[in-house]
Amino acid sequence: MATLADLESKITASVPIGYSTYVRSNSEDSLSAQGFDPTTLLVLNLELAELEDTATHRNRFFLNGDGCGNYYFVKGKDPDETVYLWDHDPLGVADMGVELSDYLPTAVQECRIDWPPDDSQLYICRTRQFGESILDPIRLNEWIAAVEATDGIQHVGYREGKNPFTYAVVRFEQPGFSVTSGAAVSRAVHWLHGRAILANAPDNWTVAATLAEKLNSHLIGSINR
Repeated sequence: MATLADLESKITASVPIGYSTYVRSNSEDSLSAQGFDPTTLLVLNLELAELEDTATHRNRFFLNGDGCGNYYFVKGKDPDETVYLWDHDPLGVADMGVELSDYLPTAVQECRIDWPPDDSQLYICRTRQFGESILDPIRLNEWIAAVEATDGIQHVGYREGKNPFTYAVVRFEQPGFSVTSGAAVSRAVHWLHGRAILANAPDNWTVAATLAEKLNSHLIGSINR
């Protein structure tokens, strides 16, 4: 479990006084149950730091998401500790009109780190909970090297889509993206936040187990069904 000190030392934004007070006023069990413990917020802030690298973004202490790709945050060193929403559609920031001390007690955590694994997926990661993978990540260079040394999988590094109006093929850069050579319904292998995710299909089992061993990682997901 991460502590407040871990949170303060590993993220770029200042940890709000209101959050520190909330942590000290509640038990570890209640914080974990609500999803606002330091470990959860450390993971959330580290993951969102990978999405945008700007001074403005680095000054945001993220709290939770709304389940639709939008995230609530407090600006670093804001004396009022006003809660804002970082909205992606339309792109912008909205003042929620509530202070952190009033927001936290009833807030719902949609960005939990303890969700159970999806039975249709396999996860390769170094942490026992796949949701915590960024705390002990498989680095991109490690992942690519392991993929290139493993039969049955190829590193691509991008995805392609077709414009529905012009039918032109558009390429989207996606570091770590790979494809397996089997006949699985989905051959895509995604690398994100220090973990890899691929379809839980018999054609992928050997590749997944081999990669997990090479990367000194856990393979999460049933492969004996």
